[in-house]
Amino acid sequence: MTGRGIAFAGFFALLLSAAKLTGSREIGLTALSLGLILAYSLVSALWTACCVRYRVETPSFGLIRGEGASFALYVRGFRLFPAVLYLQASLNDCTFPRCAFQLKLGEREQAFQVPVDCPHHGIWQMQLRRLKVRDLFGLFSFPPLAYRRYGRDPYPLAVYPRLTGNGESSIRLPSDTAYSEEHLIPAERGDSSAGVRAYRQGDSMKRIHWKVTAKMREMYSRQYETPADPYALVLLDYACPLAAVDDPLERGDRLCECAGEIALYYAQREETVCLRLPGMENGELRLEGQADIPALYEFLTAAPLQEKSELSFAVAEIFRHLDAIHTLYVVSDRADEELQRELSGIAHRCPVVWILPQESPEGMPLKTYEEGLLLVSVSEAKQLSVMLGEGL
Repeated sequence: MTGRGIAFAGFFALLLSAAKLTGSREIGLTALSLGLILAYSLVSALWTACCVRYRVETPSFGLIRGEGASFALYVRGFRLFPAVLYLQASLNDCTFPRCAFQLKLGEREQAFQVPVDCPHHGIWQMQLRRLKVRDLFGLFSFPPLAYRRYGRDPYPLAVYPRLTGNGESSIRLPSDTAYSEEHLIPAERGDSSAGVRAYRQGDSMKRIHWKVTAKMREMYSRQYETPADPYALVLLDYACPLAAVDDPLERGDRLCECAGEIALYYAQREETVCLRLPGMENGELRLEGQADIPALYEFLTAAPLQEKSELSFAVAEIFRHLDAIHTLYVVSDRADEELQRELSGIAHRCPVVWILPQESPEGMPLKTYEEGLLLVSVSEAKQLSVMLGEGL
């Protein structure tokens, strides 16, 4: 029973008591009328709660960060009385305002569109937090039996980063939302394994071939083939101590979209680019043309935000593959002097562009040169698309 219903029932009880004490026929008829209304409301709410069945359909297309979307709620079952359906949805911990829909009489199925907002990219868990049926007078409220049994399961919803590119290609985003926070799309192409060799001092532990090591009882490292054609390498420092900034999700959006703009620029021109996220398993994606653009969206969407950065370690590894890289892009908003010195050492052999996604004066991108490095500060990722077209 709702608050209104409790007040209504209390008033009905007072009238009924007054009718018995005074013996007034008029008060008795008024109490009888209120009792019939109370009984009708109870029966209509209970009937609808028992007979209503529903199913949820999430969007079958890729959603873009910042855009609104809606999921469909289908209600079926024989409805003998008119009623109102109240529901409240949420994405992860963000709860949306309550929506109300009128349930019509009859057997036919009704469809309702429930709006949701997608402020950040990533894999979100959409869930119906509240689903209740009320009578037309709003006196009684019950959750549908189907909701109590099946309605608490979350539905995955993929929200892709906002990438602008050059606007020349129509990008069809993937519709599969079967992701998890640990899932990353592995790079099937790139520096492929070419065998093993004896372990050398300084080799990464990630390169150790453990099966051969166990068999030979010596440390062996994997060897990789280097492609003949040089490619652009984008290093994304996708790490942020969650307690260090006010809005880590907003920071993650800026980092991902800046790296995505660079990768999209090369892919749209059918040029090879490699996007690497240091510190993540299978955190590498190689794009060779427009056919790989949907994989770029999936890759960035499924990448989990890390607590600890391993960018310095990844930069040290690049020295061994500089012959295959024609341009190195580093996307990081960390002001690290040691990292700057390491990148300056690379800049003597290969052009290095350090992208700093942060607010710049008057919202305009800034370009400066320090120790051979090109430092680019941008407040919006779409500024990179213009700068790349101008020869960044």
